[in-house]
Amino acid sequence: MKRQNTKKAKRVQLLGVDGQKRNLKFPPTTSATDFRDFKLRARRMVKTIKAGWALSDADLTYATTAGANVRQKLCLLGVLGDSDAQDEKYLLGPFLSRYLELDDGPSAPKKQTVALKIQNYFGPDKDLRTITALEAQEFRKALANRWNLSETSTIPRHIGYCCSMFSMAVEDGLIARNPFAKQNKVVQPNRARWHHISKAETQAIWQNLESEADKLRFILLRYLGLRAPSEMNLLTWECFCWETHTVLIRSPKTKGNADGGFRRCPFGHPDILPTLKKAFDARESDTSSVVPPIKHAPLTRKVQKWLGRAGLPIWPMLLQNFRRSAASDARTVLPAHIASAAFGHTEGVFNKHYAVHTQEQLNSFGKMSSLLS
Repeated sequence: MKRQNTKKAKRVQLLGVDGQKRNLKFPPTTSATDFRDFKLRARRMVKTIKAGWALSDADLTYATTAGANVRQKLCLLGVLGDSDAQDEKYLLGPFLSRYLELDDGPSAPKKQTVALKIQNYFGPDKDLRTITALEAQEFRKALANRWNLSETSTIPRHIGYCCSMFSMAVEDGLIARNPFAKQNKVVQPNRARWHHISKAETQAIWQNLESEADKLRFILLRYLGLRAPSEMNLLTWECFCWETHTVLIRSPKTKGNADGGFRRCPFGHPDILPTLKKAFDARESDTSSVVPPIKHAPLTRKVQKWLGRAGLPIWPMLLQNFRRSAASDARTVLPAHIASAAFGHTEGVFNKHYAVHTQEQLNSFGKMSSLLS
């Protein structure tokens, strides 16, 4: 006769968070390693919570990914709430949806793009508490390998948005630490993609514009250097002061600054005054928009058509280089602090992200030789 299996269930008595002893029973099939691992982790987690500290990433991962039998015992010990492991608020997809619903700033579309990549990589049902710093670093590598993004500019911006999202999770008490916090988020300007729109290119585009609205858009881009389309869409005719030839610009990007995102920019360039004055005189009201509001993608396509009709190649950083050209030109005729104030950035930001030198400026150096003779 075969001997019957007399293996008994494994039992352990542990103190819960409330100080009461709990008798916990495990199936006979539980390995000695798993049994010992549970006892060590459970004791550590109880002490951690009783001390008022947050669980470590490793313990959180164990607590939320272990089987139902283990989670039930951790609930009995007070380490997990009755529904912590299933609570939707800890799931990546629902959290990102809640975060994006509350963000209506100018960077919201970019954050949505980044959120889609995070969700695509980790999965919408990924528990926020189980995302480690190592996994966050692996996501950074995926941005380069899977999505072919640039490590000098695009990836640091993506990681900056990730850090912002997970910082909110920390503030809400959903996670103990931000897994993206220690990653490099510094954008390195790629000057090879910078382009100064020359006088000849400016004239070629201007001569091929077909509508008054496009002429106004071109003026706002090339001469006033507005951030497009956010600042352009907010501009109304009441913002123009014809006595001082300055325009009040409101920027959603800098609305958190001490100036509330408002700045004044000169518009007295003789090339643009006739067109601006004609449109101003034909305005419906002072509060009407200078140009019909437009989104980023349609504006980009429109500018590409401008270049096509002018017989010009499409340069990289299409809209940004309009602002970069306008800001650089302004620095040749205005003091540095005034030009920076007019375009809504500091002198340090200008030097790092905007300053382009034209061939005409370099050629003018030769004219200085007479000063030294």
